[in-house]
Amino acid sequence: MKRLLAFFLLLGILSVLVFYKTDSNPIFDLKAEQVCFVSEKTLKGCSGVQCGDVIFNYCSYEEAVSNLNDLEKESTAVQLYYEDLSFEGVLSFMKANVVVEEEVDGVLVYYLYSPYCKERVLVQNKFVNMQVVLKGHNLIVGMPIILTGY
Repeated sequence: MKRLLAFFLLLGILSVLVFYKTDSNPIFDLKAEQVCFVSEKTLKGCSGVQCGDVIFNYCSYEEAVSNLNDLEKESTAVQLYYEDLSFEGVLSFMKANVVVEEEVDGVLVYYLYSPYCKERVLVQNKFVNMQVVLKGHNLIVGMPIILTGY
């Protein structure tokens, strides 16, 4: 009886592992012109710019993707810079919903919620975990928000 119980327990664990799907953040599948990781220290493979008590670590898309796990662990926010990427495409790709929309000095600013982004912040009493800014043909994506300005 104990062997049968152990067999079903093991079978249950294995079936969970086989059918368990992790949803990693697909935004890194979209090739960015540049990536910026915000951290308290200069990160490997990045060019750091000190601003107060944080460092904006700029790197190429290729460098970001090759060291993504390490860079994300050390970062409090991430910004990705794109040219000619549609806002609607980002919404669809990230399965995101617009939570707050505003225009600041002629620049369209969207605060979104996506199931792929971990950290969230409160904006206008609503939780968001992504910010997208449209400026001409350029699009900046910040998770959870853009800290470098636009």
